[in-house]
Amino acid sequence: MVSMGLVTTIMMATLVVGPFYLSGILGLSLVQTGLVMSVGPAVSALAGAPAGRLVDRFGAAAVAFCGLSGLITGASAMGGNFLPWDQRGAGSLDMVPVGRQDGN
Repeated sequence: MVSMGLVTTIMMATLVVGPFYLSGILGLSLVQTGLVMSVGPAVSALAGAPAGRLVDRFGAAAVAFCGLSGLITGASAMGGNFLPWDQRGAGSLDMVPVGRQDGN
């Protein structure tokens, strides 16, 4: 149940809220918003064949372990969790843009 909730949250954040943020907050046109939103499916389509070959060669468990290790490393790096001297506590929230680009 928890994993289903996480997947639903991620899907809502990227597919529903994402276009509103890109067009409303960042001021991108409809074409620009569509191009930005199409990057994810394009990368998935291009990565599908090499990922399948890796699974055929090394097995699903090894590829899943490597993928999850990379995911954990990237998430930790984005969150600032890998810096023990960083006492800000907010991690990457310092880089989240708030408000509009015109200063409002």
